[in-house]
Amino acid sequence: MTPASGPRCFLHMPKCAGSSVRQALIHSLPPGAVSPKVEEGLFWMVDWDPDAIGPQWRQQMVLDDDDVQELAGYEVVIGHFSLPLLHRITAPSLVATVLREPRARLLSNYAYWRVASENPTWQGWSLADFAWRPLDEFLGSPLVAGETDNVICRMLVGGDERVPLHGLIAPGDVSGVASRAIEALDSLGFVGLVELGDSMWKGLSAFFDVDVTPTTVNTIDQWRSVSAAPGIDLAITPQTLELLEARTAADSIVYRHALAAAGCASDAERIADAAFANELSRVGNNIGTSVNVLRERVAENEELRQQLDARDAALRQAEEDLARHRAWLDGIQGSASWRLTAPVRAAKHRLQNIATEVRPPAEG
Repeated sequence: MTPASGPRCFLHMPKCAGSSVRQALIHSLPPGAVSPKVEEGLFWMVDWDPDAIGPQWRQQMVLDDDDVQELAGYEVVIGHFSLPLLHRITAPSLVATVLREPRARLLSNYAYWRVASENPTWQGWSLADFAWRPLDEFLGSPLVAGETDNVICRMLVGGDERVPLHGLIAPGDVSGVASRAIEALDSLGFVGLVELGDSMWKGLSAFFDVDVTPTTVNTIDQWRSVSAAPGIDLAITPQTLELLEARTAADSIVYRHALAAAGCASDAERIADAAFANELSRVGNNIGTSVNVLRERVAENEELRQQLDARDAALRQAEEDLARHRAWLDGIQGSASWRLTAPVRAAKHRLQNIATEVRPPAEG
C-alpha cells in the first residue's frame, strides 16, 4: 500500500538531467537531507552477483527491503528508482520526474555508456561489451533491454507482465504499456521536460520548495577526455532509425502526452524532431568520427552533385541546340522557296548519280 506521506522523491530517468537536479538539491538542502542511494540494483544486467559489488557501489544501491526502508528516513530521495519502489515509501503526489525526447535520451545513454566505461569490465560484467558495439547492435540486443527498450515506461510501470526484465516489449503491447505509464505519470506531483528549459527548473524549485539552480554535471562532454572507448562511425541508416523508433515507441507516446499537458501539443513534433537532431549531432561529435565522416561524405556527395548538375546542364544545352537546328531545318524545308527549288535539287542528284556510274575505273 502506498503511504499517505513520505519523503519528496525525484524519479531520475537516465540521461534526463537527474545528476544536475541532484547536485542542485544537495547544494540547496541541509547536509544529510538527500539519500546517498541512487540506484535500484542492477536491473539491466542478465547475470550479476550482489556479493561481488564493492562497498563504494553497495552504499549507493537499493538491493533489499532494508535498503528501501532506509530511503524512507531521508527528506529527499533521488535516483534511478522505479515508481513502484518509490510508492513503497511515499505518496505519488510527492514524486517528481523529468522526461526527455526518447530518441535523444537513448542516443545520449548509448554515448554515455561508451565514454564513461574506462574499463570495459565492471564487477565481472562487460559494461562496454554492448556500448562499444555499433549502435544497431546495441539497440537490437534484448540482453540490455533494461537500458534500451522504452526505459521511461519501464521505470513508471516496473513489474508489469508486459515488460520483460531481460527482453523487449512486444509491438502489440506498446499501446497498453504506454497507457498505463501515462496513468502513473499523471499521478505525480510534478513532471518536467528537458526541452522546456526554464519551466522545468522553476517547477522543480516549487516542488522541492528550494532554489533548484541549473547545473551541468555527468555529461558525455566531461567524460570524453578520459574515455578509453574507440572512435566509432555513428552510421544512421534506415535500419537504425527503425530500431530507434521501436525502442522508444511507448516512451514517445508518453512524452507527447507530457508535452500536451504542458500546453505544447501543437508544437510536439517540432520540439521532438529538433531535440533528436540536436542530440544526434552532439553525440556524433563526442563519441568518435561520425560527424567528420558524415561531413566528408556530404562534401563528396556535393562534389558529385555539382558534376552531375554540370553534365545535366550541358545535356540540356545540347538538346536545346539540337531542337533549334531541327526547328531551323523544318522551317527551311517548309518554306515556299524550298518547295519551288525541289525539281532543281532532284535533277542535281540525278546528274551526280550518272557521273558516278560512268566514271572510268582508276588505273592500278
